[in-house]
Amino acid sequence: MLIKKTLKEIIFRLLGLMIIPLWRDNKKDIDKTKIKKILVFEGGGIGDLLRVLPAIKAFHDNFPKAKKSLVASPNSHEVLKLFPYKSIISEIIDYNPNGMHRSFIKKIFLVKKLREKGFDLIYSPARGQGLRELIIMSFLIGAPYRIGFTEGRIGLLNNIRLDFDGCTSILQQNLSLLEMSNIKVRDKNIGLEIPGSEKEFINKMFDRNLSKPVIAIHPGVSCYGEYRSWPLFKFIELVKLLLKNYNASVILLGGKEDVFLGNEIIRCIESPAVISLIGKTSISQMAAVIKHSNLFIGNDSGPLHIAIALKTPSVAIFGSTLAEQVLSSMDFCVVVRKELPCSPCYTHMSNFEQNCKDIRCLNEITVSDVMDGVKRMLAVNAKQVEIQKNN
Repeated sequence: MLIKKTLKEIIFRLLGLMIIPLWRDNKKDIDKTKIKKILVFEGGGIGDLLRVLPAIKAFHDNFPKAKKSLVASPNSHEVLKLFPYKSIISEIIDYNPNGMHRSFIKKIFLVKKLREKGFDLIYSPARGQGLRELIIMSFLIGAPYRIGFTEGRIGLLNNIRLDFDGCTSILQQNLSLLEMSNIKVRDKNIGLEIPGSEKEFINKMFDRNLSKPVIAIHPGVSCYGEYRSWPLFKFIELVKLLLKNYNASVILLGGKEDVFLGNEIIRCIESPAVISLIGKTSISQMAAVIKHSNLFIGNDSGPLHIAIALKTPSVAIFGSTLAEQVLSSMDFCVVVRKELPCSPCYTHMSNFEQNCKDIRCLNEITVSDVMDGVKRMLAVNAKQVEIQKNN
């Protein structure tokens, strides 16, 4: 596996070295009269896809007659059910770099398929690891206008480009790519809505006479878990304190990869007030639970980004990543982290290396630290409820 990964990286590096010196296509302005087909290429996780939704809406506002296609990971594009403007997307094309498109050959076949569609503009805000290969793929697809980031020499094949900043909000940088292209952005917020089809599910879930507050917790992480996951035993202690101090109902959320975590929490606590829905819900059902909860607690992962987009008061546990970079908003969120000289070490840059041995940034966060955040955000939720009653 390591040999294949290294070989693929070498191939893409060689392609880049061969193509870039021959390419003389400098930055160019978009001739809006020529834009008939637009491709948005985002192969990342749920949080990555959420951060391009305002861009998709902006493309529609500026090019209402153009066909908008989206390349997205099959593990994350179910989140589009929460996107109120999903009907503006003409087609969704699967891209799974960790599955069916892992190999160099499979990526080339995908490029060929997309090239045949004749796109006029590609918007691919790729960054971090995999940046080089995604930019080369975008170039090979053949659209005259290619919008994306640069990092050093990587990204010079984009002819409408912006240097990626490791310390600035990714959402804002995604939209800055459009603004520098003279594409107007009317709404910079990620607006999500729970589908009406989930009404029966959520009524059944919350008609159990759950004690308040209802606190949703996601104890897992889908990618780089060792660098982004608060230890399981601390989540267990946290749940115990939530039951003791607040008489709360706790709903555990996550995908099938998180089932072990949920089972361990249930095994160690054995309380009817703790309900595990891990591996039992769709993304839209999980979002409905988050929306109807008084508080969400989780690591830097997809469910946290959904919670923030839904404006559910949240406690976000951060280690190697930078909250100011990855969160779309911090208005309804308190971030719990340790300010260490080495943290954050992962800021979505292409040169990230997994070389940390003790993950102090997460291991030194105490249960008390998180409980302090819980106290603050439950007060925010109580204020929101009072405002809604008065209105």
